[in-house]
Formats: sequence, C-alpha cells, structure tokens
Amino acid sequence: MNARAQEIAEELLGTCKDMADAANEPGEMDDVALISDVEALVYQCDVCGWWVERDEVDEDGACTDCACDA
Repeated sequence: MNARAQEIAEELLGTCKDMADAANEPGEMDDVALISDVEALVYQCDVCGWWVERDEVDEDGACTDCACDA
C-alpha cells in the first residue's frame, strides 16, 4: 500500500471533503493507482457524503449510520 494513499485516506476519514482536497499534490488526482489505493481504504457514503472505512459500507453504498436510518 502506498504511504501517500494512507495519508490521504486518514485525512478524508470522518469528513465530507472532496478527494481533491486531500489529494492536492500535482498529479495525484490523475494517478489511478493512488486513487485506487485510497478507495480501497475509505469510501464516501453515497447517502451522506462522509468518508468512512470500507467495512462500514453496505452493498447499496450507504454507511452504517445511513443504513440504520433507512
């Protein structure tokens, strides 16, 4: 796992930032492998827009909190 991907994931976790806010070094948003590594660690909930750990997302793309509210 890319150390920079870990840093980006940690910055996003628990926020509703855009990926570009955290992956803000030149060329990072164009680095498919880097973005893929980040998305393997964290996921932006399709319902609320907050970044959560991958294991907190259901098959519909909702985080645990949003899935419980449904």
